[in-house]
Amino acid sequence: MTANLVSTAGFADVVLPTALQDLFASQLTPADHYSTSLDIILSTTRHPLRPSALSTILFSPSLPPLITHRAAHRLFLNSRTGLSHLLQSSASSLFSCDIHPGAVIGSGVYVAAQGVVIGETARVGDECVVMKGVTLGGTGKARGDRHPKIGKGAVLQDGCAVLGNVRVGEGAVVMAKSIVLKEV
Repeated sequence: MTANLVSTAGFADVVLPTALQDLFASQLTPADHYSTSLDIILSTTRHPLRPSALSTILFSPSLPPLITHRAAHRLFLNSRTGLSHLLQSSASSLFSCDIHPGAVIGSGVYVAAQGVVIGETARVGDECVVMKGVTLGGTGKARGDRHPKIGKGAVLQDGCAVLGNVRVGEGAVVMAKSIVLKEV
């Protein structure tokens, strides 16, 4: 399903939809399938408008960007960076959610998609909630490991920004419109 969505976003000009489906199938590992299952469970339990797993699979705007990221991340890890960036760029245009292929996203994560930006060296722990408009970015002053590390079960509310190589601890809640520059 996600491969079909991405193929309609201009990606089909470069790659046939069936080839894109094969690419997703070849890149996603059993661990990715398990992570996606946990993403569905968390999305269903945390989102008031998702009464069932089926409605989450069919209608949740958070799943396609995560699944696309998992495929792009596998390509990135396998040194297929050009293709991973092409996939990420197409997904960014289609879903309004920019997750760098180098970012590490845990299992059971809910990303509210619209306006979310996650940088290359960012780490998002298991069971995290990332709401609309969240930025996990660098400050522009550092090289190398320059993006935030988000602990297990953290909640990042709408429009917050966590900048630099800082850690947001396990179970922490960053309120809406906050700017975090130091460890929480």
